[in-house]
Amino acid sequence: MLGFMNDTHHELVDVIYFTAYAKWRKKEFSRHRVYVRALVHSGVKTVFGRFKEKPKKCKKCGSKFLKHEEKETDVNIAVEMFDAAHRDVFDDIYIVSADTDLAGAIKRLKQDFKDKRVKVFMPPNRSNLEMRKVGHRYKVIKEHHILNALFPKIVKPAFGKGPAIVRPTEYDPPDDDTLTE
Repeated sequence: MLGFMNDTHHELVDVIYFTAYAKWRKKEFSRHRVYVRALVHSGVKTVFGRFKEKPKKCKKCGSKFLKHEEKETDVNIAVEMFDAAHRDVFDDIYIVSADTDLAGAIKRLKQDFKDKRVKVFMPPNRSNLEMRKVGHRYKVIKEHHILNALFPKIVKPAFGKGPAIVRPTEYDPPDDDTLTE
């Protein structure tokens, strides 16, 4: 898990990616689908939420527009956490999120399953105090952690099923020394 697990004390059981496709954003949607295919071919389980359109009105000018809100992701994470705890398939669970909607579920999981440890890892630049406090441990993921976990340029599908997956050039790592720690 991005270099945060101690290989001598931990065994990785599952990696589950929770997401939703922004289908109205054609280029991003296309790249996201490639990424999800690479994850699936690498053994990652994927759970999809959805986006809901919400009509909005500008407070300044009064014009109307549609906003998209991601739905179900935090609930899907909570359901999977509790299911895995009930099945007793983990001792430590790693949650990568800064979404405070998960705080209640994490608190309840800690209350109901005292032998389980919840470790919260926050994406870069997304740290918040509530999520820092809710888990047994927290850490902010840094840019170098992400760069060390990138897929190779070409991902070959598991068991030779389907064409090779080529990383979009927009996802290529930088080739200079301007990275921040």
